[in-house]
Amino acid sequence: MKSYLIKFFSYSLIFLFLITGESKTAVTGTSIGFLYALLFCKEKPIFYFVPYVLFSVLFFQNLAFILYLSLSIFPAVVLLIIRYLLKKKYKLWVTLLCCTVSQISKFFLFEDYITTIVGCAASAVIFYFSVVFLFPILIRKIRYEFSKKEWSSLLFFIGLIGAGANCFSLFKISFFYPVAVALICIGSCYDREKSVFACLCYGLGGSIMSLSFYPVGYCGVMAICFYLTSPLHRITGGVLSYATFIGANYLFEKEIPFWTLIITAVVFLTVLIPERLFPFGKIQDGYRGKFALRTIVNRDREEIGKKLSNVADAFETVKEILIEEEDAHSEKEEIAQKITEDFCSNCSRKKTCDQKTTEELRGVVAAALDNGKASLLDAGIPLGEKCIKLPKFISAADEAAENYRKIKEKNIGIAQGKEMVIAELSGISDFVRMIASDIKTGFGFDTATENRIREELRYAGIIASDVAIYGNGRERVTLTIGKKDADKKSVVAAISSVMGVEMTEKERKEIVGGMVNVEYGRAPAYGLLFGEASVSKESECGDSRQVVKLSREKIMFILSDGMGTGKTAEMTADCSVRLIKAFYLAGFDHKTVFGCVAKMLSLRRREDFSALDVVVADTRNADFDFIKQGGRESYLISKGNLEVIEGCSLPLGIIEETKPQIDHKRLKGGDIVVLISDGIADRLSYADMTELFGAIRSINPQVIADEIVRAAKQKEGKEDDMTAIVIRVVKNQ
Repeated sequence: MKSYLIKFFSYSLIFLFLITGESKTAVTGTSIGFLYALLFCKEKPIFYFVPYVLFSVLFFQNLAFILYLSLSIFPAVVLLIIRYLLKKKYKLWVTLLCCTVSQISKFFLFEDYITTIVGCAASAVIFYFSVVFLFPILIRKIRYEFSKKEWSSLLFFIGLIGAGANCFSLFKISFFYPVAVALICIGSCYDREKSVFACLCYGLGGSIMSLSFYPVGYCGVMAICFYLTSPLHRITGGVLSYATFIGANYLFEKEIPFWTLIITAVVFLTVLIPERLFPFGKIQDGYRGKFALRTIVNRDREEIGKKLSNVADAFETVKEILIEEEDAHSEKEEIAQKITEDFCSNCSRKKTCDQKTTEELRGVVAAALDNGKASLLDAGIPLGEKCIKLPKFISAADEAAENYRKIKEKNIGIAQGKEMVIAELSGISDFVRMIASDIKTGFGFDTATENRIREELRYAGIIASDVAIYGNGRERVTLTIGKKDADKKSVVAAISSVMGVEMTEKERKEIVGGMVNVEYGRAPAYGLLFGEASVSKESECGDSRQVVKLSREKIMFILSDGMGTGKTAEMTADCSVRLIKAFYLAGFDHKTVFGCVAKMLSLRRREDFSALDVVVADTRNADFDFIKQGGRESYLISKGNLEVIEGCSLPLGIIEETKPQIDHKRLKGGDIVVLISDGIADRLSYADMTELFGAIRSINPQVIADEIVRAAKQKEGKEDDMTAIVIRVVKNQ
């Protein structure tokens, strides 16, 4: 209720001064322009219709003007019906058109066409300037700073108010100077410098209207005195400013009415009100207040980072314990000794058997464990003569061998699973530590740079309600700006200028009120162009390829050549690609990915062999990791030179323990990388590839890939699936 009363009083005062100026100059249109601006900014109708109609009737008491008044607000009523009843939105130009249409009746009701034309132009101008400064106040809310265009519009409007205020008096009491004092005192709670300009513009408007230097002179004296003295003490500044105002009155020998001096003194008492009670003061302090929020967020991120580090330590401990754990299954000698002791313990001839006989019986058990089954030949004739229960002993040894085989198979599976768990735990531990390190990187407090970004954006007419620099290397900037502003090229240009490096938009997320959060990061120094071509021997291609974006800067190219051709090879290649893609996207390193995938493929019932060629490219510095697991040779073309990147590791899935071959290279703009499958590598030799690349004049990766496959098809050789992937590195400007 309190805010509604303040709004109604403020709008009433504005309409009072505007209509007073209209009655003085006979140029109508300024107040109707402000009314339509409030309408467009979705202000409540009662706040502007009532004071507009009331003061218009009081100042223009004639039938023609009453008729004009009715017709001028009719388009506004139509717009309100469209908004509230029909629930339709309308744009700025529609409201401006209605504002212009509302003035047409003046051409039929009034005879002074020059004044009428000036009034129509004034309504459109006032509408535009009012929308410019009202929009950030009513829609974007005043807690955000104004752009230069918005400040200029507001100062222009304040000057217009000053012109009207200088014409208004009640019982011969002028309220021009009390309003000027209010501008200084209240405005200083937000920005002292801008309050001085506002007061000067207000006084200038009064001087233009009265054709006298005194209004702007008095306002300038008060504003400058308050600006110079209030930093020492706000109340002292107010007292000295009022004393200067009285002194200027006697100096200029202009007698200001006594009651005007009293009211001005009363308004100066607003300096006694603490600044914290003015909502305007929160604008200036709001950004500094975010320090506490950033500190809290950073503290929470640090705590989460510590917990994740502890989780990583726990995974590492479990991994170490699993590595140190000895195999639980019994050795062959122990099994042989136990079976012999158990079998011979109830034998009547146990006391007569010598040590040699016992060793021979253990040998029978060992033979059964090695061969899966024992026979009389393993025992020998001498042992058969000495042991009366030899056939039963051989049966017991065979049964023990069968149990040993089952236990061994089970233990092998357990060992494989344990090795896979160890590899995964190692990868998870490293991955969690990486996340912990990223989370511990909190928000910075480089407010100087952030303020420079805000200032550069204001020069471009863009308001950023929040600016945050994130990361230790100041590599990320997050803005909260309007959705339409986010699409402007000047945003990236302003951020790049302040940060000193080329920046680009990385991510955008919509929030409420037509605002978006946009994250900007360092633009990658390089870009990638790629093309691919493939020919299959059968209906299904056994070569599988994918391009995966691992992060904002990293791109992965996968070429998997499954064993054989056709559907089976396609399924094998696709299975390998899906596993590798999933592990890489999860954030694991190269060795962990290929180690885990190899163990998983080895556990499958059917044999799955895949020759893998993987390239992970970092566009920030053109860093390339060439990862080969049975993949054939790749080619690197740099400045006309052809380099071969050989592959020597076994295909994925043949053995459990496998390590990929990893080559790291830093490329340059214009370099070309070529990945090929077996079908091409078996037909095109190094000499063929050298000749082919020398003949190709295009730098288009797709053209090069097509030419490689075409050349391979023309060569005689073993029929196989053929795939070529060509990647070209491009230097960004």
